[in-house]
Amino acid sequence: MSSEFRAAAADDLGSITGLLQSAFNASPDAPFLDRALLNWKYFTPGPDWTGSRSYVLVQNGVLKGHGCAWPVKVVCEGRTHTALTLIDWVSHKTSPGAGLAVVRKMASLADILISIGGSAATRQMMPRMGFHTVDEQTLYARVLHPWRQFRMRPGRKTPREIARLLRNARFAAAPRASAGNWTLLRTGALDPQILADSLPSDRPASLRCPALLQYMTQCPGATVELYSLLDAGQPKGYAVVSSVNGQSRIAEIRLPSREPADWTCAVAAIVEAALHSPACELVAWTSDPRLRAALEANGFRPRDRRSIFVQDPQGLISSSGRGWDLTMLDEDAAFLNVPEYPFAT
Repeated sequence: MSSEFRAAAADDLGSITGLLQSAFNASPDAPFLDRALLNWKYFTPGPDWTGSRSYVLVQNGVLKGHGCAWPVKVVCEGRTHTALTLIDWVSHKTSPGAGLAVVRKMASLADILISIGGSAATRQMMPRMGFHTVDEQTLYARVLHPWRQFRMRPGRKTPREIARLLRNARFAAAPRASAGNWTLLRTGALDPQILADSLPSDRPASLRCPALLQYMTQCPGATVELYSLLDAGQPKGYAVVSSVNGQSRIAEIRLPSREPADWTCAVAAIVEAALHSPACELVAWTSDPRLRAALEANGFRPRDRRSIFVQDPQGLISSSGRGWDLTMLDEDAAFLNVPEYPFAT
């Protein structure tokens, strides 16, 4: 049996789309199969990767496995390491071992492999593939406009949905903190200095550069906006907010400050802006204790949890229990679109 692992080309996109559709039991018009989105995700040049980010395993001319290398630079203790997050990692239903083969091949592409969340079956496989859990992220959500959310939610308006509307109306009435002098300023590009100053130094964290953020704003599957966070008019951090199907996502928020009050005010400013947007709901994934506390102070509720798995064969980053600062920009959560389940509440 001949087997070939290689970088995918644009000509492979039809076969890849078919494999993804089959693996996820999706309809042909599922948003995550949109050709423009896949082209952007796999082939549009980005700042931290040369060539295709899509990889395929072909056996006897048939596509059996696929994985996308989402580039991440991880900074820890002053050193920068190349990493990639595995996304769109699937195997043909007749070749379940192809997925494992893809991961093994992709391990040679970077110092560190990252996998976030995944199905129960995937999570059980992680230790056998050399991954270990380094942190856990929590999904927080705040309802902004419950009636608008009720109308946008797909499906019949059953008594259960009416009960959900009433519950979400209570959620929307939850108190939130004052933003004080903090405001948001939308910008076309963020100052590299504020990106550097906001990088967490107390734990492994993903590095940001203006080119990556510009790449994210070009995403065909979501509206991605960049914001400076201002305190009394002075830049004190930044936020990246994406919007998909009536849901806004705090894809990333970082501040140099370690003061809980600053984080609480920054989140309050984002909530205030979101209340004047078309969004029905505002969500954020985080493992950062400061952001967790700030979200809870602004009426966000925990809705889900998922693990961060890391394969670090060279032991480049010590497992010291510090946790990892990874965000939605380090995988596909900023633009993932599942129309059947558009909201977390």
